[in-house]
Amino acid sequence: MCLFILFSVLSGCDRSDDISSLSGESGNNKEAVIPVSVAMYSAESLDPYTTKNMTNRNIISLCYPGLFTLDSSWTAVPFLAEEFSFSGNMITISISGQAFFSDGSPVTAADCVSSFDKAKEDSSVFSSRFSYIQSYSAVSEKQFLVEFSTVSANNVNLLDIPIVKSETDGSVGAGAYVLKLSPSSDGSDGFSLYPNVYFLLKDISSAEKIDIIKYETQEEMLYAFNYGSVHAMYADISLGKEKYRGNTELSSFTTNNFVFAYINPTSRFFSNRAEVSRGITYAINRSEIASDVFGGEVSAVWFPFNPAWEKTVLAQLNDDIYSEDLARTSFYNARLYVNNGVLEWFGEPVKIRIIVNNDSFSKVEVAMKIAEQLNEFGFDAIVETLPWEKYLVAVEEGNYDIYIAEIKMPPNMDVFSVESALGVEFSPEMKEAVVLFNEGKIDMLEFMSVFSSEMPFIPLYYTKGALALNRSVKGLFAPSENNLFFNIDEWRVEP
Repeated sequence: MCLFILFSVLSGCDRSDDISSLSGESGNNKEAVIPVSVAMYSAESLDPYTTKNMTNRNIISLCYPGLFTLDSSWTAVPFLAEEFSFSGNMITISISGQAFFSDGSPVTAADCVSSFDKAKEDSSVFSSRFSYIQSYSAVSEKQFLVEFSTVSANNVNLLDIPIVKSETDGSVGAGAYVLKLSPSSDGSDGFSLYPNVYFLLKDISSAEKIDIIKYETQEEMLYAFNYGSVHAMYADISLGKEKYRGNTELSSFTTNNFVFAYINPTSRFFSNRAEVSRGITYAINRSEIASDVFGGEVSAVWFPFNPAWEKTVLAQLNDDIYSEDLARTSFYNARLYVNNGVLEWFGEPVKIRIIVNNDSFSKVEVAMKIAEQLNEFGFDAIVETLPWEKYLVAVEEGNYDIYIAEIKMPPNMDVFSVESALGVEFSPEMKEAVVLFNEGKIDMLEFMSVFSSEMPFIPLYYTKGALALNRSVKGLFAPSENNLFFNIDEWRVEP
């Protein structure tokens, strides 16, 4: 197989209104270069391993790619890697002979070892991945071996860790751009991005320079973007798009931030926890929540997987399972009976307390909506908003009936990560189903059959992010959670 890379990094098919086309000749006439600028959050550095702010990680993705990158369907695509093969829980990766750092030196397995060492440190945003990455080593100059703690082909998704050159200050990457100091007009230190002449995709079109403009707050960034001082920035659209005005285009994508509900198995009303969880799952109108609370800018789910993930799409699961009849049947099976419109448990009204962290306005609104919907079924549900520390204490002490939580699902979509977040153990049947699914021995529909019978937690939605673009740079940037500026969907393999 020959790999033909149709790759557009900071480029587009129709370049008639693309400002990067103003970087050189147009016919026989020279045109002035219009500077391209992106926002940076000044409170954090551009360290590829410790930076958490998504605005800054956008910039990092231009300079420090990994062995693999993830496309919009959360599928691993070789980047600095050329090919790879699995053997049980081990993967052997061959590094591309065309992979060079910005100083012209080749990317080696020793650089991968050094980079993984940095990524493994406690301060790294990638440190949690090393609960899956058991060991790693250089087999030869161009072969890198990774051993995982589990057997799963999905584990390759964990390997988009940035690779930087070893024995340097960490500033030398192999991306499309090189980060350099560029004094600003007021004399302070600033940064700019310049094309990497050694980038393995040599035929890409790119801006000659991208200015990085620092801002202290999200509000300052938004103001600068709306008035044209910044051409691209990460957009928080969870509360709507109306904040982004003028000549704006928002390219949205589903993140891996997963919000779910958990019911207290020790609550006297929930003695049949699985049946009650099923009833609540049917009773929650997720489409209504997505529309009323988020203006449609979340991906509602009743299953635990990212709906944009290739395997979820291929499974063709129903979009929604809201059903008043099925909800009432499940509540009845759990001995929650309706009496004059009131849901009772052995004659006692079912009063439940939903707790949520008050730091998250959107999740508070979600909790209120869920309480409203459950009350329509006869519950007496109230919402209590708690500061983070008190929320954690209430969860630990079991002082709740339902709580709303959010986790970042790992790129390998391992449902055991939810088990860890809950601090409880799945049943043996559920554990077996997760293992078999991860190993590819059962498909998603078979997994969901077990999940629906067990209902260890109640999926609600995955959040969305977006890349906000000034339309003058349409086609110049492309969105995806892990590499916002890389249009990797235009890769393809041909025989």
